[in-house]
Amino acid sequence: MDSFFIFIVFIAAAFLLSFVGVGVARDYAIAHRVMDVPNERSSHAEPVPRGGGLAIIFVFFAGAAVLFAWKGNAYALAAADVVVIGLTAGAVALVGWLDDRHSLSPVVRLFAHFAAAFTCVIWFGVPKIPFAHWDYELGIECISVVFAAIVMVWWLNLFNFMDGIDGLAAVEALTVAIGALIMLHVASQGHALSPYLWLLAASVAGFLLWNWSPARIFMGNAASGFLGFLLAQFALVTSDVFQLVGVNVWCWLILLGMFFTDATMTLALR
Repeated sequence: MDSFFIFIVFIAAAFLLSFVGVGVARDYAIAHRVMDVPNERSSHAEPVPRGGGLAIIFVFFAGAAVLFAWKGNAYALAAADVVVIGLTAGAVALVGWLDDRHSLSPVVRLFAHFAAAFTCVIWFGVPKIPFAHWDYELGIECISVVFAAIVMVWWLNLFNFMDGIDGLAAVEALTVAIGALIMLHVASQGHALSPYLWLLAASVAGFLLWNWSPARIFMGNAASGFLGFLLAQFALVTSDVFQLVGVNVWCWLILLGMFFTDATMTLALR
């Protein structure tokens, strides 16, 4: 059977599993009263179940395992890279899930977020910033690492901040994933992360059908942090590898710009 057709079926299955999984998560959240209760800043008036993003996490990890194990798969990443990406994103998701259930201290959450971010930045390296035919490095290497880690942590927390608005975080994740796929294809006819971006888009699309206004369920901290951190990882990896063929930090800042500017300005004004 043609491998392209198999991949299409695989992505469709991921979408369906995500959609069904969100429904199961919603029933569980209602039964156990895991609800997002509105306050004076909320966009919803009635309590909405949360935690539906767990389906995104489970489907993505299961699908990623299948992709990596796919014999003859030309898109396979190095095993060590997959382990780093999986463990750090999984750690962020776990901390978010614990926060959903037990309201962790902000200090504990930030410590976990920075630990995951520093691990990724040190492992994959800090991408250079191309400007006017030369690549600018942020001075001393340790300063570059700290700056990159701060940007990753800020980004994942902005994603978490936007989760309470119907469909917004899911649409952002979906459009960024699709935009990244397009720019990677134009720049170099694909990338090792391309099938994982397809998988992420399918997983998020299944959730979005439940999260579209009026939202019947929200992601919860586990999935919002997971998605924000995973996209930051993808930006880190592809910027470093493909900066010389048109996919660089500036491309990713354009893709992620709406959340960066909107949420940052909103938080600054508040």
